[in-house]
Amino acid sequence: MLLVPLLLMLCLDGCKGSNGGGGNDGTKQPTKAIVTLFSSVTGSVPEGAIITGYDVTLTLPEGTTVQSTVSSPQTDSGVITLSSGAAGSSFIGVYSAATSTLPGTVRILLANGTGISAGVFCTVKCDVAAGSNPSSSAFTVSDFSASGYDATAGSTVDLTTEMSLTETTVLY
Repeated sequence: MLLVPLLLMLCLDGCKGSNGGGGNDGTKQPTKAIVTLFSSVTGSVPEGAIITGYDVTLTLPEGTTVQSTVSSPQTDSGVITLSSGAAGSSFIGVYSAATSTLPGTVRILLANGTGISAGVFCTVKCDVAAGSNPSSSAFTVSDFSASGYDATAGSTVDLTTEMSLTETTVLY
């Protein structure tokens, strides 16, 4: 009869410390952050138009970097991963390291002549320095623009005012 309470106690003891999610509960120093970028149509996109490109800047909190080539500011392979909605797209990530007066940034340029779906379009893998403990809300996006092609009119269209961009960050 004592075996059941003992097993229950051992099981519960083994579960302590788990927060059940991928976020930082404040007790563990994060070493990585995954930022997911999500676009949505909030206005009126012309009928027959497709999204053909995004240009967005991700601002990194203090102590956060991404892997990049030393000789150029291009992000290393694997830092930016496209989602299925952006499959087949050409992209480049440009990293600007933080200075004493400016935060670090990653500029993402994405293009696809056959179209990009609204929704999750990429993730960005970041490194968090020892001693830093950024919050998820410290990662921000700015300078978002979206372009498209209107097949009916036969011309490119600026879709920036018809779309919005959000990000979610998981620290681990």
